[in-house]
Amino acid sequence: MNKKKRNRIIKNALAIVTMLVAFLIFNIRISQEQKQRFTLLSDDGKYCYGIDYLNREEDSLTLKGWFLELKSIQKVAQTVSREDAERLIALIPVEKATVGTVVEGAVIMDVETTCEDRPDVNEYFSCEYDYSKCGFTATVNCDDIDLQSNSYRVAVKLDADISSAAVLTNIYINDNGISYTDPRQSPKLDTEGTDLDKIVKEGVRLVSRPDVGCYVYQFNDKLYWIADEGFEFCEDGLTYIQYQMDTTQIDKLPAERLENNWFWSNIGGYFEQYEITDQINCGKYRVLMRDIPKDYSITGITTGYHDGENWIWYELFRINDKMLN
Repeated sequence: MNKKKRNRIIKNALAIVTMLVAFLIFNIRISQEQKQRFTLLSDDGKYCYGIDYLNREEDSLTLKGWFLELKSIQKVAQTVSREDAERLIALIPVEKATVGTVVEGAVIMDVETTCEDRPDVNEYFSCEYDYSKCGFTATVNCDDIDLQSNSYRVAVKLDADISSAAVLTNIYINDNGISYTDPRQSPKLDTEGTDLDKIVKEGVRLVSRPDVGCYVYQFNDKLYWIADEGFEFCEDGLTYIQYQMDTTQIDKLPAERLENNWFWSNIGGYFEQYEITDQINCGKYRVLMRDIPKDYSITGITTGYHDGENWIWYELFRINDKMLN
């Protein structure tokens, strides 16, 4: 083979290699952009999740938690496979985190491990489905986020490679750590010097509705509905507060609910009946206290006011299982 022919072969080979490399880079970039672009969905009571802790080091932030699809509520004939736990975790700036919107350029976390053993979660939701492999650990470089100036909402993409949809959780992170209500809609309550102060400072705020004047806190195994001066009470002293719970353990619901095909718990009651303002000093607030049921698992809670025909206001939230006794 003469030198001219050999040089031509080398040039052709280099051209092919260059084209292949460019093709790979292009596809990787397209794939990354696809992962960063998705439609935000409400969890709609079909998913359950939790963050065990947030660990921030000098150059990285780590989230450790769990996420599962509540297939048991749907009562479909299928099992929870390994692929069901292989998710992609994203951080969405709160101003962009609106259900139904298409987000581009989301901050994608590096999912270090998935399908982690979570026997505690499986035991709590114990039913005909196996949720023991729902754990994950994800990290992100601190250079990619600005926790001092921004708050982020955690979203979970339903399929790490294919799906163009992501479920918005009610978990927020910022420089103060983890919160479960939108920091923009979570004003500080004036409880200094009252017995309510400990509940507010050591408990977890799960519902924040300044528009109706109601805030729900969890402190250990109890929930506290805190009403400010703007909350509208019924003049007859019968202000009914909904307290409805979904569960994976439908068979443990009271018999009368099963007889009527009501596959959720409903233990709502009058604010005035469960009010504790006369028992402790709550300052300028009125407070309703209720126990968190322990007879069955709780996947989600709906609270609010229903006038018999329509919801005047309502909120779906989840308890913090780490606070339960």
